[in-house]
Amino acid sequence: MGAYGSSYGVVSYLSVVVVDEKIHCTLVIGRARVAALKRTTIPRLELTAAAVAAEMDSKLKTELNLKLAPLVVWTDSMSVLKYLKNPTARYQTFVDNRVKLIRDTSDIMAWRYVNTTANPADLASCGLSVGDFLQSSLWLLGQDFLKMDEMHWPTMPEDVVRGY
Repeated sequence: MGAYGSSYGVVSYLSVVVVDEKIHCTLVIGRARVAALKRTTIPRLELTAAAVAAEMDSKLKTELNLKLAPLVVWTDSMSVLKYLKNPTARYQTFVDNRVKLIRDTSDIMAWRYVNTTANPADLASCGLSVGDFLQSSLWLLGQDFLKMDEMHWPTMPEDVVRGY
């Protein structure tokens, strides 16, 4: 999931380990939305994208007739990760409603950090043309690390790991 300017994007991939132990990853569903007309902040857009990602992945788990490994949700938003990892904070209604939705529909431990430059969901929020999407291997196949063992995945930033 990602947010940029006045829009946000969410994308889901399915990684499959085949007989030769090779991991294949492909796009399952992507969604982009333009923000409401009233001025909104990037952290609010990122939190909205996170809520949409949690709902979309919950629906995918229900709709796909497959036995799936635990879900992993990637975000480039440190704000979202800090909201989710802090169970004692009190938030404004907008933030509180979205954090509650995310906590209710996903495992907080499944949320991970990915650098903005490696986040395919940001492609959906930065106004690419349809042709550019169709030619983007990042959008269609996900980041290369998704095809690797988990030990090669990006790590969580220290300030999220150790708390506030």
